[in-house]
Amino acid sequence: MPVDEVLEQDYKNDLILKHRRLVDEFNKYLPDDKKLSYDENLEKRLNDPKEVIYFNTLNEISNRISKQEKIFQNLIKKFGSIPSDKNIMPRSFIYGLKPEDNEKSRKYNEKLYKLYLEDPDKVLYQRYKRILDFDPSILLKIKDDKQKILDFYLENQALCEDAFVVSSTLTDSFVHLNPNLRKIVKYISKEVESLSHPLMVYKWNRGETYMTFPYNMTKEQALLIAEGNPLYLSKENPLKEKFYPKIDENAANLNGLAGLEKIEANGIEIGPGFFTKYKAFKFDDKKNENVEISLEDAVKLKEKGVEVEIKERTKEERFEINKINRAYEKEFNNIFKKRFANNYDKKEFDLNRLVFKNRGSFIERFFRRTSREYREFIKTFKDYNDPNSKDYLNEERLREKAKLYYDYKLPQGIYYKGDLVGRGRLKFVSAVIKTIDSMASKEEVAREINENIMEDSYKEPAVKEHEVKEEVISNEIIDDINLEKNKNDDLVL
Repeated sequence: MPVDEVLEQDYKNDLILKHRRLVDEFNKYLPDDKKLSYDENLEKRLNDPKEVIYFNTLNEISNRISKQEKIFQNLIKKFGSIPSDKNIMPRSFIYGLKPEDNEKSRKYNEKLYKLYLEDPDKVLYQRYKRILDFDPSILLKIKDDKQKILDFYLENQALCEDAFVVSSTLTDSFVHLNPNLRKIVKYISKEVESLSHPLMVYKWNRGETYMTFPYNMTKEQALLIAEGNPLYLSKENPLKEKFYPKIDENAANLNGLAGLEKIEANGIEIGPGFFTKYKAFKFDDKKNENVEISLEDAVKLKEKGVEVEIKERTKEERFEINKINRAYEKEFNNIFKKRFANNYDKKEFDLNRLVFKNRGSFIERFFRRTSREYREFIKTFKDYNDPNSKDYLNEERLREKAKLYYDYKLPQGIYYKGDLVGRGRLKFVSAVIKTIDSMASKEEVAREINENIMEDSYKEPAVKEHEVKEEVISNEIIDDINLEKNKNDDLVL
């Protein structure tokens, strides 16, 4: 939605009045020779279309957040609150809600909230998959255009907010993170947090004080005012974000992209999938070994003359990292079940039905004549489909036990028509082996998993198309992996 580039005259007059009142208030704490003067440039700013658009964009973001907070509370009232052990994105979930007041947005928000209640892992996967795939060079291209930075936040709000809390979110004990990603969270968090730069720019500029605060204030004046009234620097006071840049040079030079800029300046390519592409090490004298550090820290140490090692992760490493959490495993299991059902009897997968259908005869069960091979296979099949088992999705073990039963049973006389149980079990294990074979191409399965999980996610453009064209993010991590396909022949009766 286009942002107005003109302010109503009454509102401009009101802002000028508020500015003067603020100057008069500050002057109470300043000696006569240090008094602030009214900003003669304010009226010009209030009539500058670019400044007005920026100011109105700040207000639009604030209004958007207020609407999202109200929508979230209404969803809680309608569907119930989120249990603490499922609320794995407590600080950023609401920023995925659509603020528009229309039927389409209401349906979307309800669907998203119910999904978060039922399957928070899937929501987290959707949001952080986008981050891990993202190309942060897009932000570097627009870093000097303050309007585009705000537009980026407006169009990528969830991305910025999720990046801001990446460390606390992904290290929470309730988050069932893939161990390969969990292992590197502390090393990639700094770079990921760079995506929250537009959020920080908004926070430091929001509110009417963007126009009314006297920017001609010097550091000396700011210190005197703060000394006279320390409440201006209190956490709850919105003016603190205007005082800090006057008092602290570091705050004045706030740049959440500084780390990325250093990395790029050191010749490291920044593109899609950047956050998981590299790893860095330095030698630890106490441990007498190389230890992993963040890429940003490595670049800083390198500039100081400290020897560091920076190299790309292998494609296999990145493939495993990009599984993110157990939502990936759950969808992998769903695909297995669907393919197995198609290979077996075309009926919906039902573990209990399968076990019952292939149980032994009364005599076999009474005299405990079920073969060890089948008992081991059926136990392994149950474990394979049990998220709580150590052998959950252990394809190698399942294939081994299925093949052992097949090899054990086949020589006994597969064509003996009276052995209906044996023939049925052979069909069962054959379908299992065929299904495992069909999932041998990990890159193909990963692509299907990602498509299924991301199907209902809210895909926003990176920035407005007429301003910066975002490159298509290809999943090179998956496309380039060349895992050897299992060449076992299909075993079908």
